[in-house]
Amino acid sequence: MKSLDILINDVAVRFRKQNDFFLAIKDIHLSCAQGQFVSVLGPSGCGKSTLLRLLAGLITPDQGDLWRNPERLKQGVGYVPQSYELLPWRTLLQNAFIASELGGSKYTRADVDRVEFMIDQFRLSGFQNLYPHELSGGMSQRVALIRALQARPGLLLCDEPFSAVDYVSRHELNIAFKNECATNGITCVMVTHNIEEAIYLSDKIVLMGGAPGTILNEYPYRYLPNRSNPVLCRQSSEFNLFFNEIWSDLNESYQRS
Repeated sequence: MKSLDILINDVAVRFRKQNDFFLAIKDIHLSCAQGQFVSVLGPSGCGKSTLLRLLAGLITPDQGDLWRNPERLKQGVGYVPQSYELLPWRTLLQNAFIASELGGSKYTRADVDRVEFMIDQFRLSGFQNLYPHELSGGMSQRVALIRALQARPGLLLCDEPFSAVDYVSRHELNIAFKNECATNGITCVMVTHNIEEAIYLSDKIVLMGGAPGTILNEYPYRYLPNRSNPVLCRQSSEFNLFFNEIWSDLNESYQRS
């Protein structure tokens, strides 16, 4: 059995709102094994982004325990927020290396080659010298993802990293993203509203709901044919059965939010 990278036990987070407090998430129990890919689904406002910020160390729990593998933290934590936060005075290629530069590490020719490879895989070839204002939202989103992957973090936290990408490109990008995480042994937690994407990419899916948000269900890894091909995988009866199960539970979760 693989060692754990994340363990959350009975966690709650609250925020101040004017002169009062409100509970954002509660009763959160979650574990992620090393190298595992976990997707988080749920209605808007149920605390998915709060969970990511908690895992990123941007906020601390008001109750319960959060443990992240110290050895993996030494490798770094990659965080891809919904807002891309690219530096406007730097080109696409220069933005891709920010994480390494902030970490004080020097990148080699091999690192540059790897980023160039990801730029090609993420369908950004030819745009390396463009600035953020010259990129579309979907392109900027992909740059933010490359920036996080480039540093080979131990933990990668992504908040809807493909929301601005067209449907056809999304399939190809899913393959590239999945391969990068698997090749580098990255433990990834990704928030998405796309059930198909969650099923294809994930070793485990977490369904959140309610207000305050809590985890309503977990779906462990299931055998699906043609996992190396997102189009063929989505056509299988096994995939459709899994999709319908999550869809039914998700509809029910909207009643709790």
